Amino acid sequence: MRVEWQEVAIVAAIAGIFTLVAQIPQVGFWTALLPSLAMALLAAGAYRLLMPWIIGWAAKGAQPPKTPPDEEKL
Repeated sequence: MRVEWQEVAIVAAIAGIFTLVAQIPQVGFWTALLPSLAMALLAAGAYRLLMPWIIGWAAKGAQPPKTPPDEEKL
């Protein structure tokens, strides 16, 4: 399974914005900017590395059970 770059960018943006907004009241905008960028890169990297494995793992369980062939009646 392939993870598109747009998905990774969205995850990075969400993680960065949430981290930035959470830290602004405590340390200010400019001081909170660097940790939020680091968190965005960390989240994007984790998503990029783990999501193909998660999708493949979930797809294995989605296969219908195999049924034995019909036995011919004598």
